[in-house]
Amino acid sequence: MPDVIKVDEIQNFSLKSFSNYTGPSCKFNRSNIFYAPNGNGKTSLANGIKAEYLKTSYGAGLRIYDKNFVASQLLLEEDGNIRGVKADFGKKDVDLEKKIKTAEADRESIETDIRRLEQENRDLIATTETAIDDIFKRRKGKANIAKKTHKDGVHEKVVQLWIDDYEAALKKFPNEKYDEIDGEKNFNDNLDLVTGLRFNDLKLPSENELTSLDEILSKQYESIDIPSSVIVTWLEEGLHIHEEKDTCEFCGSSINIKELNSKIQVFLKDQQSLDRKKLEAIKESLQFVYRDIKDITDATDSTTVTLEKHEDAVTALTGLAASLGPLVEFGSTIGAKVSDMQKSIVLDSEALIKLLGDSQNSVETLQTVRDGLKKDIEDKINRLAELVKGAIGYEVKNSTVIAENCAKYKENLKEIGELKKRSATKKESARKLRESKSDLADFANYLNTIFEEIGINFKLVLSETSYILQHTLLGVDLAIDDISEGERNLLALIYFYYEMLSSDQKNLKDSVEIIIIDDPATSMDDENRFYILELVKSIIDNKSIQSFVLTHSWRDYCDLCYGKDEQQGVVKFEIAKVDGISSVEPCISILTPYKRLYKEVYDFSQKAVSEVEPSETLHMPNTMRRVLEEYIRFNFGIDLATQNRYNEIAEVIFEEDVINISANNEAKLKKLLSVCNILSHGTPQTRSVAEIHSSARFLVNRMKDINKYHHVRMKQA
Repeated sequence: MPDVIKVDEIQNFSLKSFSNYTGPSCKFNRSNIFYAPNGNGKTSLANGIKAEYLKTSYGAGLRIYDKNFVASQLLLEEDGNIRGVKADFGKKDVDLEKKIKTAEADRESIETDIRRLEQENRDLIATTETAIDDIFKRRKGKANIAKKTHKDGVHEKVVQLWIDDYEAALKKFPNEKYDEIDGEKNFNDNLDLVTGLRFNDLKLPSENELTSLDEILSKQYESIDIPSSVIVTWLEEGLHIHEEKDTCEFCGSSINIKELNSKIQVFLKDQQSLDRKKLEAIKESLQFVYRDIKDITDATDSTTVTLEKHEDAVTALTGLAASLGPLVEFGSTIGAKVSDMQKSIVLDSEALIKLLGDSQNSVETLQTVRDGLKKDIEDKINRLAELVKGAIGYEVKNSTVIAENCAKYKENLKEIGELKKRSATKKESARKLRESKSDLADFANYLNTIFEEIGINFKLVLSETSYILQHTLLGVDLAIDDISEGERNLLALIYFYYEMLSSDQKNLKDSVEIIIIDDPATSMDDENRFYILELVKSIIDNKSIQSFVLTHSWRDYCDLCYGKDEQQGVVKFEIAKVDGISSVEPCISILTPYKRLYKEVYDFSQKAVSEVEPSETLHMPNTMRRVLEEYIRFNFGIDLATQNRYNEIAEVIFEEDVINISANNEAKLKKLLSVCNILSHGTPQTRSVAEIHSSARFLVNRMKDINKYHHVRMKQA
C-alpha cells in the first residue's frame, strides 16, 4: 500500500483561494473522495495534487480528468477529430487487405457510373432549358411575364410550372387558340394615358351660401360708406400692428387706436358688410369652378381620344363646355351686386344650382368612364400575360424534346439513387474491413458497445489515425458541439478510462500511478450518471493506483462514499472555505442526499423574501421536487410529483379526501407542483423569487404538519 501512495499531502500550495496551504492533517490515502460546493477551490486542489506529484515523478504515470479534458486531450487541433487510442484486443485477418482493395475497386466502378449519369443529367437540363428559352423568347413579345427558374436547377420543376400555367389559363379561357397566341399586343401605353387623366371634384359653393343668394341679391341696402371686405380685413390686420401706438407705422400721422377699432368693429358687424362677404365667397367659388371646367374642356380632343370616344364622356364634355358661358354670366351678376349693394338684382338661383349640379355630374361621369376604361385595359394586360404564359406552357407540354429529356432525367435519377446505395454499402464494407485491420479498431468497438448498451445515438468511426463521431441512425458525421454537454462528458470520461486499459481489457496499464478526476458526472441524466459512477467506483477500488475524485454534487459524493472506509484505503474529505481561504478537512459524517436537500429547502424557506438572492432560486425548484418525490415515494409509493398525480399527492399532503380540500389549499399545492416541474430545469425570468419562496415555505410547513418528528430530524441535519 505505501508504494501506491505517491502524494500524501500538498505542501506550501497557493492558487486562488488556497494560500500557502500544507495538508491535509490526516494525510491522503490510496483513494480520496472530496466534496466541495462550487467556488470552494475544488479545481484548484486538483491542480495542487497534480503539481505535488510532478515534483518527484514524471508525467507518464499521471492521468487527470477535468472540464478541459475534451479540448486538451480528446480532440485533435488540426481537424477536430478524436485522438486514436492504440489497442490490440483481437486477432487480425491476413487477407483483409485483399478484401479492402476489392471493395474499393467495386465502389470506384460504381462511382464512375454515378458521375457519368450525373453529367448526362446536367446535359439534359441544359438542353431542356435551351428549348424552354427558345419558346419563351418567341411567345413573350411585350407581355409582362418573367422566366421561371428553380434554385436547385431541376428542370423538371420548371417544366411543370409552365404546364401548370397552361392548365390554369385553359380553365379561364377554354376557347382560345394557344398555339397562335403571342405577347406582341401591348396595352401599357394606353393605360398610362388613361391613368394620367385628372377629373377632380368641383369646389362648389356651400348649400347654405346658395340658399341665401336670392335674398341678398334682391335686398336694397342703405347707402353708407363701408369699405370693401378686403379693405376691412386689411384694416383689422393693421390694427394689431398699431396696438399701444399713437402714430401710423405707414404714414407717420397721429392715430387714435380706440376710435379706429370701434369704426372697424362697426364695419365687421354691419349686415351689409357680412352679406357682401357671402357674395364675394360665392363669386370666388364660381371662378374656381369655371377654371376647373375650363381646364377639362381645353383638352376635349385628347380626352375624347384617350377615353376611346365613349358616348357618356362625349356628352359630359359637351355639357361642361356649355356651362362656361352661364357661369360667367352668373358671376358677373353677383359681381354687379357686390359693386352696388343698394341696387336690387334678380338672379335665377335654381338655374345656378342646377347648372352646378349638372357640371359636377358631368365630372363624375368622366371619372366613371375613365375608371371603367382603366379596369378594362388592366384586364386586357392581365389576360394577355395569362394567355401568353398559357401559350408557352402549351408548347412546353407538347414538345417532344422536352418530354423525352424529362423521362430520361427521371430514369437516370432512379439509377443514380440505386448506385449511391450500392456505393455506400461498399464504402461501409471497406471501412469496417479497414477498421478491423487497424490497431485503433478494438478501442472504437469497445466504446461503441457501451454507447449502444446505454442508448447513446452516436458511435466512433475510424478515420485513418483518429476517430470521428457519427450518428448511428442518420449516418451523418457529427462535431463535438452537435452532442449535448452530458454526452460530451460521458464520451470523454469513457475515453479517459479505456485509454488507460491494458491489453487484457481488465486491468489498468502498469505505467498509471495516480488518477485525478474532477466532477465526473456533470450534466448527465440518471442512466448515464449511474454508469459513470460505477466506472469511477472501479477506479476508487483499484488497489494498484492512487486516486483522487472531486465532486460538487452531494448526491454523487454520497453514492461514491457509500460502503467505503479508511480500512479499505478510502478517505473522505470536504473542501471548506472560510473568509475566502480554502482548506481540506476530513468528513466526519455523511448525510444522506435527502437530509441535505431537506435542510437546504428548510433554510431557504426560513429567510425573508427580501433576503433571498435571485441566484439562490436557480436550483431550488429542482431541490424541492427531489425532496417531495423522495418523501412520497418512500412513504406512500407515489413515484412522481407531477400534476397528473395531483389527487394522490393532495391526499398525502393534506391528510384528507380531495373533495374536502379548500380552494386555497388546492391552489397552493398546484402552484408547488408547477414550480417543481416547470422550473426544475432552471428558473425563467418570468417566474418570481417570491413565488418560489412561498412554495418552499408551503412545502416545509406541510411536511411539519404531516410528520413533525421527521421534520425536526431533517431540518437539523
